[in-house]
Amino acid sequence: MEGHDKSDHTMLKHVIPYVGVTEIVLHPPADEIYRWLESRGEVGRLSCLRHLGALSVTFPGARHVRWDYTLAMLYYASQLKVPGMMSRCRIGDTLFSSALAALQSVCLLWNVGHLPGTYSVEKGVYQYLFYKDRRNPASGLPWTEPVAGKIQKIRSASNTLLRSEDYTAVSRILTVIKSLRIAQETDVSIGTVAEDLLFPFLLNQEEDSSHQCSKLRVALELVRHLAYLTLDTAYTGLKWSPNIPALFDQVVSSANKDLAGLSTRISEILSPVERSTYELIYHCPEARTESSLVSARVFKKLSNMQDPSIEIDRWLRCGRLEDLQLVERYQSDDLHRVAAIRLRSHFALPTGSPVEIEERLRKKGLSHPTVFEYKAWNSEFLLEPDEYLIDALTDQEYTPHQIGWLLLWVMESVDDLTSRPEDSFSLLVKRDVETTYRVLLSRCIERQFQGIHLQLEPWPLARFGLFNSVDLTYGKGAIWASNGWLNDPVAKYLLRNRAKSVDRRFRDAYAELTGLRELRTWLRRTWGKKKEMRQRFLIITASIRLQDDSRRLMEFDGGLLKVSTRSGRITWYGLESKRGRSDPLYSLERRRKVLSIPGKTTRLSSHYAFLEVEL
Repeated sequence: MEGHDKSDHTMLKHVIPYVGVTEIVLHPPADEIYRWLESRGEVGRLSCLRHLGALSVTFPGARHVRWDYTLAMLYYASQLKVPGMMSRCRIGDTLFSSALAALQSVCLLWNVGHLPGTYSVEKGVYQYLFYKDRRNPASGLPWTEPVAGKIQKIRSASNTLLRSEDYTAVSRILTVIKSLRIAQETDVSIGTVAEDLLFPFLLNQEEDSSHQCSKLRVALELVRHLAYLTLDTAYTGLKWSPNIPALFDQVVSSANKDLAGLSTRISEILSPVERSTYELIYHCPEARTESSLVSARVFKKLSNMQDPSIEIDRWLRCGRLEDLQLVERYQSDDLHRVAAIRLRSHFALPTGSPVEIEERLRKKGLSHPTVFEYKAWNSEFLLEPDEYLIDALTDQEYTPHQIGWLLLWVMESVDDLTSRPEDSFSLLVKRDVETTYRVLLSRCIERQFQGIHLQLEPWPLARFGLFNSVDLTYGKGAIWASNGWLNDPVAKYLLRNRAKSVDRRFRDAYAELTGLRELRTWLRRTWGKKKEMRQRFLIITASIRLQDDSRRLMEFDGGLLKVSTRSGRITWYGLESKRGRSDPLYSLERRRKVLSIPGKTTRLSSHYAFLEVEL
């Protein structure tokens, strides 16, 4: 409900979750921006544009809309009682009655660039823009302004943003495009808001026009996070979630009135809630599958159109997903999940933007690869690592070869096969990426042998005098990537014979690592003098157990996993180590036959044998 109070100020009434009916007074020029949005039907559009977009199919009870989100932002902005928020400020050519008025102006315009279906649809648009023109992706959007002056700068910044960030950049650029029309259709005092205020805020451009910009940027991040968490926590099912408005009031009323300190304090409290919200809503398996299906349909439609920018412009005026007129809906069970790779690390992060990663994986034969990026709120202060979730989906029954392609992608895009053992940073990357190798190796075993699970128990490499510069506790140090000849610096360091220097208490355990050295020597001898080896390896420095739900079935004393760079074909070399009178070849062959595992066994020496299996 909207109206004017007796002082002729524009006042909005709205129901905010956990607050109730709330009255919000808009200050100039935010009041004029609101009237422009209302007269152009934008308020009505946002009132039927679902906040979760296409994910509303996954969460049919979540009915809040983008206008709810906008009003929640305005509510928290009005409650932000810190020094300087009520003082006048000039940003560029625009004079704001207060810093609060500038913040209200951004809040009102923040959601106008969202398309029906929100993130899932915008992800498809994002993919299309790169498909159309990698160097100038923003050229595929519905610009109406001539390319000159400040508009040229805005378009250049839009290209930079699209190349460096994920699909969330699309709605921000569309917000700028839509807001620039204010400059065409209204008086200059309102129109310059789009250029002077939204340009630095939405396109990550630092402007020197006002010292208030840095303060407003912090304030915007604060109210934005508070607003969407207020709307979303009710749908997470968390056993504990705070009353966010009450928490905010309590922190604001405390002695600390510094805006940056206020933001840090609240984000420290709410960061676990935010992460759980993403995990349970936006990044849950069902939501990821729905996003993959919808974005693929959007990409297909735009790619087949003569002038997609006209269609995107039409979508900017729609509020319902049905208005996009996409092709018939696919079912979520039409897709098969090869694997879900989660990289949550300060060190092990993939190269390239999400759309570039998706393109590489699509070329590897995955029809619906989808990359989700999560940056924790105030991560630079809270030291929270970034997270990439790479969902490898395909519309065909997947094979171990596709897992092999994923392994190769991790080796090429995240790991570094030229790392040296004394390079502590590279070793930290290898330590963090090990979890990904474990996930893919486990998926490969589960795909080949139904009902069998993989367990790894790393060998005590530190006790052998290995990798003392990096912490390998907590079950780390089990998997190391290597080049095709197994002669990269880390592999040579790992498999060097140091038996005489190992403490007697650990020599039996070290003997298993010696077996890997012999397996490597045997393989290199069989390859002869080939100039090029189109393969990569994982060196498994751990006890490897294959078991079902009730019992252990087979155990290997380390091993190697070979991946062909041509086909993605995976070959497993499992090592058996025996001391004394036991015959390693007999023991290995007997268990292979009992479990009906295909492959062949080979003797290395009286102490070692290995099983070779094509996965």
